[in-house]
Amino acid sequence: MTVSRVLNHSRGVRPENVAAVMKAAEELGYVAPLRKPGPKPKARRNHKKSKKVLLLIPSHPTQQVDPSKAFLDSPYGKDVFSGIIQAADSHRVEVEVISPALGGDPIDTQGADGIILLCAAGDPAQSLPGVEAGFPLVMMPQRTPFRLRCDCVVPNERMIGELAVEHLLKHGCTRLALVTSDPDEEMPRDLFYAFKETANHNDVPSHYVGPLMSHANGPDEAPVVDGSPNALVDQLLALP
Repeated sequence: MTVSRVLNHSRGVRPENVAAVMKAAEELGYVAPLRKPGPKPKARRNHKKSKKVLLLIPSHPTQQVDPSKAFLDSPYGKDVFSGIIQAADSHRVEVEVISPALGGDPIDTQGADGIILLCAAGDPAQSLPGVEAGFPLVMMPQRTPFRLRCDCVVPNERMIGELAVEHLLKHGCTRLALVTSDPDEEMPRDLFYAFKETANHNDVPSHYVGPLMSHANGPDEAPVVDGSPNALVDQLLALP
């Protein structure tokens, strides 16, 4: 669907797409600009080809809760979606929202100048069937190793850490914790230091919570790693 077509009350848009866009617009507080009464002014035709970007939100038909819907329903997802639409509108760029199935039919990029891929999971190739290497692409959020396989722009880890603290402080949080549950994935160093430095700058205690390591089988045996939710919750409850 094309967001601008829905907002301009164009015909030929499926009802479910109209409902989805209008719901997002209402939640974001979007108000259509007012036009003076009278005949619609005739604008000069601009023969310059308008640009278009594809906003891809991969669908997950096998899962009960679609991560793409969960992403757009979250405050962060709404901010990202709102920012994309506002930036595109200010540059007169058309945004077409599509939800391709993972590993499904090739994506039709004809007439598009670039792709924004939201909430990609795993190898981006699964979310971008048929898209040639080098096609202008922005992915978020995405980290190594997959981002090295394609031409893309990714969020700055330091910026993410700073924004995370500022967002929590805005909502009245007084104790912060950075949590990771994957023992095989190292916490990005820039994100960790930005989170801690921003918290310290605002005089707010911050903590790091990760998988528990213990010598359950004796001091001479290899440590046992526990990254279960229970272990993480126990650590959070034990914070000062």
